[in-house]
Amino acid sequence: PYPTGDGAPVSVPEPSVVRLVRYVKMPYNYRVAVNRRTVFARDGGKCQYCGASAENLDHVIPRSKGGPHTWENVVAACRPCNTRKEDRLPHEAGMILRSTPVAPRHRVQLLALCGNTSEDWIDYLGQDAPAVRRMSA
Repeated sequence: PYPTGDGAPVSVPEPSVVRLVRYVKMPYNYRVAVNRRTVFARDGGKCQYCGASAENLDHVIPRSKGGPHTWENVVAACRPCNTRKEDRLPHEAGMILRSTPVAPRHRVQLLALCGNTSEDWIDYLGQDAPAVRRMSA
């Protein structure tokens, strides 16, 4: 509801999808920010060391050893694995990553995973999109 000049609220419907008439080009080097929400979306909320429910972010190469805060170096981790690894490389702690961390290729799908998605998005994201599969599961 939006207030009007006389103080009475007015409800205005808002669209779920906005179709552009003209393509708006995004910079080629645009990358989704690396933060807790987006890393958890990429990793499905699972620890990349043991598969349990993740609670923390872990730098594969610790920041103290020159590891960057990038998609290729940050993974979701459960508290026990994060504590076990401490400030070491995975092989030093006797741990193996379940998958190699990479930057997401489809930023729209990753962002959809982070927020509320709608069935209306299927035509635009595709049936096989992770966001759609997660939403209908």
